[in-house]
Amino acid sequence: MNTPSKPSASPSRRTIVKGAAWAMPAVALSVASPAAATSLPPVTVLTVRFTQPLYTTTQGGQFLTPVVAATVWDAKGPVADSSVTFVIAPVEISDGSETEEGDDEPDGSDVVAAFGRLGGAPANTVTSSATGLATPEVIFAGDVAGVLRVTATALVNRGGTVESASAEAFIRISAVTTTIVPLSAGYRGTSALGAGSNTNNPIPAAVALPSSAPDITLLGAGLYRSGFALDASGTVWGWGSDLYRTQAVRRTQPIPVPFTGMPSDIVQLEGTYYAMFALTRSGEVWGWGYNREGQFADGTTAATYRETPVRIPNLGPVKKLAGGHYNMHALLEDGTLVNWGYGRYGSLGDGITTVHRVTTPTRVTGFPADRTVVDVAGRYDGASAVLDDGSVWSWGSNGEGQIGDGTVARRYVPTQVTSLTDAKRVYANYWNVGVVLADGTCRLWGNAGYYNLGNGSTTDPRVPVDPGLTNVDALSWGLQTGHALLTDGSVYGWGYNGNYETGTGVRGNIKVPLRVPGIGPVKQIAQSQYSTYFLPR
Repeated sequence: MNTPSKPSASPSRRTIVKGAAWAMPAVALSVASPAAATSLPPVTVLTVRFTQPLYTTTQGGQFLTPVVAATVWDAKGPVADSSVTFVIAPVEISDGSETEEGDDEPDGSDVVAAFGRLGGAPANTVTSSATGLATPEVIFAGDVAGVLRVTATALVNRGGTVESASAEAFIRISAVTTTIVPLSAGYRGTSALGAGSNTNNPIPAAVALPSSAPDITLLGAGLYRSGFALDASGTVWGWGSDLYRTQAVRRTQPIPVPFTGMPSDIVQLEGTYYAMFALTRSGEVWGWGYNREGQFADGTTAATYRETPVRIPNLGPVKKLAGGHYNMHALLEDGTLVNWGYGRYGSLGDGITTVHRVTTPTRVTGFPADRTVVDVAGRYDGASAVLDDGSVWSWGSNGEGQIGDGTVARRYVPTQVTSLTDAKRVYANYWNVGVVLADGTCRLWGNAGYYNLGNGSTTDPRVPVDPGLTNVDALSWGLQTGHALLTDGSVYGWGYNGNYETGTGVRGNIKVPLRVPGIGPVKQIAQSQYSTYFLPR
């Protein structure tokens, strides 16, 4: 069995940032004096700041509102007559994630922009004004949507010694469209961003849907590097990895491709590691992909593929789906919970302590007899549920405190998280679990190795902790990255960020929740392994 790989246990080579701003000035350096540097009286500190951290235009457009610019300051105020060089460059391809055998990589990125004219130079040197403002030539965008990095480096000659400082920002080239399209951020591997490029997205940028596609109304994600979207006409689109034949055609999809043969009236798209599932308004469940562990609940475990959706038998009506890694949990309309697929470490909550496979939907028991389940979330070798009294129950693996009961002992049947009594919704993935409480705050638990819990610590607490957010509407988890969607549509991210999974534009892991900039109000978030998808309202 393929086990999802964690990020490297060694610290990221990127600087870990707490509450960092986007345009981060570099520490001033002293270097040999170049002829281009302007001689000015000595000062103590030199700083460069972009006028904003993100600049946006459309394909083939110009960055005019506002124009890309930066200011140069020192301890005494604005610095005039400094030499400032602006450079446009691609975002680096990767920072530690690997491609698995059987997946293709996209071709080179065609996202381009230049100063002065399209096809012009990627660098431009200007002199700062009396107010310290440095404005390069207008930047012209190419015809491919995506994200590029722009840096500004100021040089000032202090009596033969040159001081320098730098800052960075991002320029985003958006697709020309009048429809609602999802945005993606994070790792580009196996085309998980759906943007057609081979660079990471440090901030959310448009998924490359055709301009003719109707508004996107719903998002979904496969646990292994793939994204899915439902448009207003009922068409499902998929992009990214096809390792287990979950895409519409047989290869990794760098841009979204429409499916055929899907059921109508889809209300949820949910993935496991091997398969994808669609829930319809009438409560039917359809699945496609790999059947190695009994994914399709048809009584078989044959390692065969279902390349077109098949209806899951003996099930329904279903209210919600919750994918584990190698199993699926289904909350029925009457408040009962069933699951099927691969069972180990108690992941099915059925009390069986040995590895086994459940090939037909089977009810999860062990909850109080007078209670019903109102929400459920699956994770790697486990799951959690919220009951109608606000209590939270967990089962499965627990090596990193995923149960939330203060121990690291596996739980083979549902076990109450006694510190929580007013939960409304639960979210989980890989090694983390979170709940939204009735008062709009949230509690998180599980692995904390990359600040996954947003509380500034890398120590697994084994019990729920508060990351300090209020007005929380929903949560989302990737491999070791978390996001919170607030009621006003704003989004905050934290945790592992080696490939910009948080979409905050900041380099390095994020210790506490940091707002994702450059996006309007968001309706839904979905996360794959190293990538995050945002659906605008």
